[in-house]
Amino acid sequence: MQAFLTISIGVILPIFILIFSGVLLQKKFTLDLYTLAKINIYYFVPGITFVKLYEANFTIDLLLDVLLFFTIFMVLLFILAEMMNRILHHKKGMRTAFSNSILFYNSVNYGVPVNDLAFVHDPYAMTIQILILVLQNVLTFSFRIISVQSVKKSAVKALLGILRLPFSMLFF
Repeated sequence: MQAFLTISIGVILPIFILIFSGVLLQKKFTLDLYTLAKINIYYFVPGITFVKLYEANFTIDLLLDVLLFFTIFMVLLFILAEMMNRILHHKKGMRTAFSNSILFYNSVNYGVPVNDLAFVHDPYAMTIQILILVLQNVLTFSFRIISVQSVKKSAVKALLGILRLPFSMLFF
């Protein structure tokens, strides 16, 4: 019970305070969410990724372990999503949206702060989180975009759209 209270108060509550603060700011000032999303995608995510990768201290063994875990995890999530899509008889557009909602989670905005709060500034835990963040973003800015855009475009046109994103400059 003590661990539950510690996690609830020390990890989950601060996240909900941030969410509640965002709701209040939106109600008071009517924020331009398009601009905030662009700032997040073009500046904050690449910035935190670069800084945290620079600060990370990891071995090739850790990288391979995280890559293996991530691959197995994503394959299992994909299988689960496909099974649910078939059970629910989703059409193509809904299948893509449903699968993406299961496969791609917010490993930056929530993952990094929760990791930092849960593991109390543990550099090893943060290194693993950052590796997951990078792998997740590579998939998000490649497979996810291709899958969403291929509902209405060809995969080649979707791939060309990826190359215009700032995060792709880290990998191409």
